Amino acid sequence: MVIVGVVKIDFYFFSGYNATSCINYQKEAMCEAIVFLTTRGTEREIMRDVLTLEDQGNYLVLTSLLGTQRELQAKVKSIDFMQHKVVLEEI
Repeated sequence: MVIVGVVKIDFYFFSGYNATSCINYQKEAMCEAIVFLTTRGTEREIMRDVLTLEDQGNYLVLTSLLGTQRELQAKVKSIDFMQHKVVLEEI
């Protein structure tokens, strides 16, 4: 277990699991996601260090490690857990 500020993070190690992909993926810390938004075929990064993505019916709420929230009208296009990447599509 590692404590970062007031955030407690538990690390579990499994046979064959590459912990460095979670802890230090492209110099990003821990297991947060990077969220991208696709608009008219163009993909752009909109938020880093995302811990939660909540579907509120007609919009999504993204919450970062530091508690920053962002609401947007979009749907989930893809999630890549190995790359910590979420792609949303504008609606």
